[in-house]
Amino acid sequence: MINQLNQNDIPLLPSLARNRYENIFKVYEQEKDTSKYYFYNILTKVTINTENIAPEVFKYIKVDKRLPWTSISYREYKTQHLWWLILLTNGITNPIILPKIGDVLRVVRREYVNDILGQINA
Repeated sequence: MINQLNQNDIPLLPSLARNRYENIFKVYEQEKDTSKYYFYNILTKVTINTENIAPEVFKYIKVDKRLPWTSISYREYKTQHLWWLILLTNGITNPIILPKIGDVLRVVRREYVNDILGQINA
C-alpha cells in the first residue's frame, strides 16, 4: 500500500521549513515486508499563473551581477530556500542556467510570500 503525505506529517523524517522546495512534492510511504520506504513524486509540475495574481504582489528587479538563484533569493527574502519561487514566477524551468546581467526578474514581494506558499501547498 502506498500513502501520500507531506514530509512534516511523517515523524520519522526531518521537519522542513515552509519555504523549502521539497514541500511542493508529496512524500509517498510504501511498506514492504517490515520496512517503510519514503520517496518523492518528482514528476509533480508546479506553475504560477502570474496573470491571475494582482500586480501589486510582484516587484521587478534588475540583475546587476552574475549570481546563482540562491543568492538572488537571499537578497530578496533573506533565505536561500526560495530560489525556486523566483524561477516559477518567471517561468524558468532550468535552474542551471543563471540570469544574465541586465535581465529583469519578477519576484513576489516579501509580504505576499506566505500567501503564495499557501496556495501552492493547498
